[in-house]
Amino acid sequence: MPASSSAQGPASPFAGPDQEARIDLLRLLADCAVQGTNWYAPPDDRFAAVIARIASSDILWLLRCIGWLRNTRNLAPAAIVASAELVRFRVCNGGHRESRDHQYGPAKP
Repeated sequence: MPASSSAQGPASPFAGPDQEARIDLLRLLADCAVQGTNWYAPPDDRFAAVIARIASSDILWLLRCIGWLRNTRNLAPAAIVASAELVRFRVCNGGHRESRDHQYGPAKP
């Protein structure tokens, strides 16, 4: 049995504080990819709302997801829109006042 598996099987990539939002995001991505959605002009604000929900609960998971989107040819434009929505969420919620030094400790000389 691989080291990453437990007696119940491997951990779900969706497990976490807002599992429902993660599943909603991936479902929305799949639906839009099948429909050929123009990611730069989405038909409604569902994508932005899901990005905001995940950003408020697990920003590291969202950043990994955006990285995965960048490396997926048909979903790469969604990574750009998701990044912009993440920035908008952070600015609207005061996240722009936090620097990397504040979050991760001071830079080492």
